This record gives sequence, C-alpha cells and structure tokens, in this order.
Amino acid sequence: MTLINQKKNHTLNASDREQVSRLIGLSKGNYDAHFVFFKNGKTWIAIADDADRLFEVFGWQTSIVYDAMNCPVSWMVITFYGMEVIKHSKYSYQALEQINIDIATLSSVEQQVSSVQQYVDFNRLLVATFGETKDKLPIRKKIISHTTEVDKMLYVDSLVFYGDKVYACLNDGQRILLADGKNWLLNDTGLPLILALESLIGVMS
Repeated sequence: MTLINQKKNHTLNASDREQVSRLIGLSKGNYDAHFVFFKNGKTWIAIADDADRLFEVFGWQTSIVYDAMNCPVSWMVITFYGMEVIKHSKYSYQALEQINIDIATLSSVEQQVSSVQQYVDFNRLLVATFGETKDKLPIRKKIISHTTEVDKMLYVDSLVFYGDKVYACLNDGQRILLADGKNWLLNDTGLPLILALESLIGVMS
C-alpha cells in the first residue's frame, strides 16, 4: 500500500488542537469494537490509531492534524460510501458523540484521495453483491492534466470493475489499473486521475 506524502496543511488554533487531544482521549476508551468514530454531521471522523487501522485494513489515505502539543495525528473523514463499506465488512465499529469541529471541513489532497477510495470501494461492494449491474461506472467527462504526457489532454471516460481490480478508462483508449485490492496507483499517473474523479462524483456531498 502507498501513503502519499503528507504535508502540514492544517493551521489549527489552540481550541482545535485541544479538541483533537480530547477526541484522542475519548477514542481510547474500553470499546468492544474494531474502530471508534465520531459523528460529524453527515460524515464520521476517525482519529489517531483508528484512522491508521482504516488505512491498514482498507488502504484509505489518512490526513494529518495536530494536537495540543503540536504533534501530528492521523485523521480521516469517513463518507456515507465509506461507512457502507465498513458496515458490510467483518469489522465492527462504535460511533461516539456528535462533534462540531472546524477542521473536519478542511480539505487536503489526502482527504480528497480517501473520499474517492471510499466511493470506489462502495462500488466494488455493489459489484460483489449484484454482479454485472454496476460493473461499469460512467464518469462525466473532464479534461485533466496528465503529467507524464505533456502534449496530451485526457479525461476519464469510465471506471471498470473486475473483481478487486479497478480500471480507469481514458478517452484515448487507455485502460489504467487504478486499484488492485487495497493497493492504489498514487504516482504521477494515478493521482491526477483520482483527483479529477473527486471533483466529478461529489463524494463528499
């Protein structure tokens, strides 16, 4: 699995950092579950060890926030699609109190990638459940900059699912292996494709 380079992209005020530390403490209680989440509006938050476990189990990218001591802490926003994947997995979870924390709405490249991964995994779940009914997911066309082909402008035409493999089909006929199980193509070819998908499918809505 690949964890993309994370940057210090959240400038938190003292109150937010205290909130992060408080959530870490709450997440470390004696819970009979594989994961502990915090409800946050229409999404859920995983923090510290729970965010890291999600990466290990599903391969979804973690973001970084900072606690009261200004130490980096893993952080993940779980969308409706990600929660459906977790519900249908062999892993249990417990959702704790409703929270309202400003950094939950901040965006980062890692969070965008995670959102697409959760959406794609939800569709993999549909394929596994219903077979060919969702084996080709059309994507609205959008031009993307393809860094490995300077003179070529490409867009994703569709996603195709074969078992645990997910292919991005491009307008020029290329079929790029985007994911194989929880291993994702996050290099100069795959990352622009994933970020283009995030802006199209509205996975955070």
